[in-house]
Amino acid sequence: MVDSIEYEIVETEPREVWKCAGKCGCFRHRKTVKGTLPAICCNVPARLIDQYEQPRLVNVSDEI
Repeated sequence: MVDSIEYEIVETEPREVWKCAGKCGCFRHRKTVKGTLPAICCNVPARLIDQYEQPRLVNVSDEI
C-alpha cells in the first residue's frame, strides 16, 4: 500500500497588457516571453501598457 500527500502550490506567471495603437483600441493580455515582438492589431504594433503577475494553482502529489 502506498500513501501519498496531495497539496496545492500557488505560482505566479508574468503577464503583459498591450493596447492597440490603431483605430480599435483593443487590449491584449498575454504571457511575458523574453524576445517576442509587440502584439499586432489593426496592422500596427500595439503599445505595452502594463505588466503584472497572474496567480496559478499547481496540484502536487508526492508518494511517501
